[in-house]
Amino acid sequence: MKKAVVLLSGGLDSATALYYAVNEGFHAYCLICDYGQRHRKEIRCAEDIARRSGSVWKVIPIALPWRGSALLDPSAELPRNRANIPDEIPATYVPSRNTIFLSFAMSWAEVIGAEAVFIGANALDYSGYPDCRPAYFEQIGSLFEVGTKAGIEGKKIAVRSPLIDMTKREIVSLGKKLGVPFELTWSCYAGGARPCGTCDSCLLRAKGFEEAGYADPAADAAICGTRVVEQMSISPGNPTAGRIAEIFRSVQGEGKYNGVDMIFIRFAGCNIKKCSYCDTAHESHIVMELPEVLRRVDALRSGSRIATVSITGGEPLLQADFLTVLFPALRERGLRILLETNGTLPGAFTAVRNWVDTVSTDIKLPSAIGGRDYWQEHEAFLRAGLDKDQYVKIIVGEKTPEEEFARALALVKSVDPALALFVQPETGSGGAVAVPSQKLERLFRTASQEFSGARLVPQIHKMLGIA
Repeated sequence: MKKAVVLLSGGLDSATALYYAVNEGFHAYCLICDYGQRHRKEIRCAEDIARRSGSVWKVIPIALPWRGSALLDPSAELPRNRANIPDEIPATYVPSRNTIFLSFAMSWAEVIGAEAVFIGANALDYSGYPDCRPAYFEQIGSLFEVGTKAGIEGKKIAVRSPLIDMTKREIVSLGKKLGVPFELTWSCYAGGARPCGTCDSCLLRAKGFEEAGYADPAADAAICGTRVVEQMSISPGNPTAGRIAEIFRSVQGEGKYNGVDMIFIRFAGCNIKKCSYCDTAHESHIVMELPEVLRRVDALRSGSRIATVSITGGEPLLQADFLTVLFPALRERGLRILLETNGTLPGAFTAVRNWVDTVSTDIKLPSAIGGRDYWQEHEAFLRAGLDKDQYVKIIVGEKTPEEEFARALALVKSVDPALALFVQPETGSGGAVAVPSQKLERLFRTASQEFSGARLVPQIHKMLGIA
């Protein structure tokens, strides 16, 4: 999958630009700039939005000690109730802000091999900033083309501003179509308990929702991230319910706790869906409220000594919002939480990591998922879980390239050579191992040379014919 860096501020436009990029087939790396703005609420909102989208994100501090803007100086007066917003450049203009942000974004894009940098700039319904105009983006794109290694080598990284010619009404309509979680966004410059309703950003946002014919779900939110529950149906974004494929009791069949009696909560949905060895029906599910999930867990646990719940899928981190309410409830029952994940959503993991005891992380080899690689995401994910009881599985098949396997080993070793590593051969439903023994022996010997505790373990639940 192609990659893009997205400048994400937590506001209406940048969130729509992010979902636009994702809809265009980009795997998004969100850059959130902490540049000393009047409030941190928009940073928290940006993190929530990135997490909801399943994107990677980074928050970077950028010190601008000379201020020069009402957004940087809390003692400065914010422009209020301007009748003709674009007529003059307001006091909220931050000198060269987009040039600074785009420079950081372009640097990250070069490092990760991204094809584009996205920014949610808009030149119609906007505050009149000079670095939000089409002429600016034409020039800055040319500058990066001649001033970067990627550009000189003919690998131009495009600066894309897909909203540049849209009105706020059109942006809201596009965002609704793309599924932007507007309830998580924050636009107000003041950053109070609720939007002030009088600054340029509030006025333009209200205009956009009104003209598009939609109620603004964040208009009365007391804090960023508050969901207006009465306006929401039960959905993947509803933190009180999850898309559950099944809840059952069985023996753990993989990894470090192979053979241990556990309760399993299998979540529907996966962000990859292309694993050659996958045996999960990703979309078959029921929407289950938290009390019902807990009732079923309690019933399965009754009369047993079960101490662990395995959270599996699909990819459970796609429903991180629900996990943030489920995990504390499980921990209150004295249960340990084992998260089984494909290790591609480090951002979502940060939302739930404090409640997780054990992390079982798969390294997805490109040959098994149609050629797309997740090396950077895997590295970020493994580093995020270093203080947990974490182990790594590398699933190998008959056609696994040995150089690809070696690269996966090198990645894991670069993070922590002491990580518990499991080489897991593809195992059929009848328990037959699908990898020739000679190849399997070579792969495991390679792993043993790099990791003293490497283990070769098939899926025992398939060999035993149990769930």
